[in-house]
Amino acid sequence: TAGPGAGTGATVSATGGPNGGIVSITTGTSPTANGNIVTVTFGGFNSPLPPYPVFFQASEGAAQFGNQVYWVSSSNTQFILRARGTLPASTILNFNFVLIGLAT
Repeated sequence: TAGPGAGTGATVSATGGPNGGIVSITTGTSPTANGNIVTVTFGGFNSPLPPYPVFFQASEGAAQFGNQVYWVSSSNTQFILRARGTLPASTILNFNFVLIGLAT
């Protein structure tokens, strides 16, 4: 789900398996400074503590602006990414991610 940090009309998608995947964000107009960019929901992580995502830039836009994107929080079914500053409008940000957590 796109947040205000991604801008009005932003599009997001995420695909993958139980331990990782790719999240694709195309920012819209007027992204909000320091706002949540995206909430990624996944099928559930079998761990006593919520996992944390490790990200790798997977597009030119992510390579250029990826240092402005960071993980804020997670649960066993979702994580949230936030912008540091203001992301540019109409930019494609693709990130590969791996979920890291405790094994049960």
